[in-house]
Amino acid sequence: MIVGNLVLPEGKYCSDWDAYPKAASRIMFLAETGSSVYGTSSADGGDLDYLGISLMPANEVLGLRPFSSLVWRTAENGERSKAGDIDLSIHSLHKFVELASAGNPSILVSLFTPPERMYSTRSGDELLKFSDNFVTKSAGRRFLGYMDAQRKRMEDSRAGLRAPRSNRPELVAQFGYDTKFAMHMLRLGIQGCEFLTEGRITLPIPGADGEMLRAVRAGRYSYKEIMSVAIDLEEELRETLDSADVPEHADWQKVNDFLTRVHIEAWFDGAL
Repeated sequence: MIVGNLVLPEGKYCSDWDAYPKAASRIMFLAETGSSVYGTSSADGGDLDYLGISLMPANEVLGLRPFSSLVWRTAENGERSKAGDIDLSIHSLHKFVELASAGNPSILVSLFTPPERMYSTRSGDELLKFSDNFVTKSAGRRFLGYMDAQRKRMEDSRAGLRAPRSNRPELVAQFGYDTKFAMHMLRLGIQGCEFLTEGRITLPIPGADGEMLRAVRAGRYSYKEIMSVAIDLEEELRETLDSADVPEHADWQKVNDFLTRVHIEAWFDGAL
């Protein structure tokens, strides 16, 4: 199946096989996400993550059971993705904007994928133009929260506990802790500061920050060194959050107006 500009092989798992054909055929925006875009992939290149947004017809938006989200994978459910595997998440435009407005970092980062690794229709371009409205202090707090969650998973891995969604015992055996959790913890601090101050996130992560994250992923930092960097980044993010000249929350009236306009334009243009 073709999803946006992505030709997909046969999938082994989908959280909603019934909704998948419709959602996949109505993609308005598709972005490569994850470590391959951050510039922090493992030596084997790792798996490939994609996030798509589907612009659904009126009955799928206004009906009793509107489409929200699904996950599609080339690996079996519960099986660890390996190099070359594809993980695709598809959200309705409504669900995506709801998550972006609440400051979900994983959702927000997808809006800054380099154009050559992105597919976007006219409606997708409208979303990209609207992304300034997601720069809020609530987003900054979510970056802090996600950073803390990665720290806890890293600490669990070091203590020999299996953290949620963790399946990398080889990293723990080699380095004493899960270096991928460590890398993502620091990445979130770096990206949270940039998002609040610049209103964007640069991908791949450039310069010394990118080099440091790759070194952390490769296990070239000790646990003590990583925690020292994390403390400094968390302090910087908190200070940036306090001083940033951005609104506390997304303007829900603007968000609602945007969602209404984009859907109505698509429906009346005969695009759906």
